[in-house]
Amino acid sequence: ISSASRDIALRHIASAQAAIGNLQKAIDLLDSVSNDSEKMSVLMRTAEAQAQAGDTGSAMTTAQSISELRYRAVVLSSIGLEQALSGQITEAMDTLDAATQAKEGIQYPFARDYASSRIAIVYGKISISKTPEYNVSDDTNSFDPEIFKIATSSVDDIQDQQLRAKTYFVLAFNRLDAGNKLAWETKDRAIAAIGDIESISSQAWLLADLAEGRAKAGNEEWAREFYNLSLDIARNITNSWGRARVLAKLSQALMALAEISSIEPKTQ
Repeated sequence: ISSASRDIALRHIASAQAAIGNLQKAIDLLDSVSNDSEKMSVLMRTAEAQAQAGDTGSAMTTAQSISELRYRAVVLSSIGLEQALSGQITEAMDTLDAATQAKEGIQYPFARDYASSRIAIVYGKISISKTPEYNVSDDTNSFDPEIFKIATSSVDDIQDQQLRAKTYFVLAFNRLDAGNKLAWETKDRAIAAIGDIESISSQAWLLADLAEGRAKAGNEEWAREFYNLSLDIARNITNSWGRARVLAKLSQALMALAEISSIEPKTQ
């Protein structure tokens, strides 16, 4: 067996060990892998598994051993989320600061944007509530606007137009699903970000996809709004293939809406 094939096989075995919780075995197997690129996915999975098991100290050590900054930043954001979920807010903020520092050194534009998105989403979740379960009952004591401002700042750092809009929508959906009464503010920022996407067919398709997702989540009001916005944009699509693609997605959204409402969505 060639050295490359051996590394691939060992990586799969190590990943499987990490997946079932045999973290030390996974790490030990990596010592036999010569290709650094084959090690990355196992190190990422191991660090995330360590964090999920509550061993954030080991998770941080594993994360810091990841040489590729684009992977390290993503893993650190995952560790930060696990810390926040367990109530370690201060530690989570420190970990996200480390993730942000790693992100700044990423050279590939989309990889940097992806890390920014992951970091923003975790900051957004922390801002929703400082309780481990994120049980939000009102907007006065369960929402931290300063932390949320850090989240939106990270979103604004995303250069990819679609990813920036999608990340804003995730922040809005997390606020809404947690019961935050002012989630519409973030939704409006997300819709504005949709307008920055150069392709109008991409704008319409993304809104139709969001409409379908919100309908399936039982959020009829937002689903209907996204559906109608997408339909309005679709009227201006001149490319026949792009228009057909959007209309197909709109039909899926319409069916999802029909399942939760007896009121006909706008079709004209």
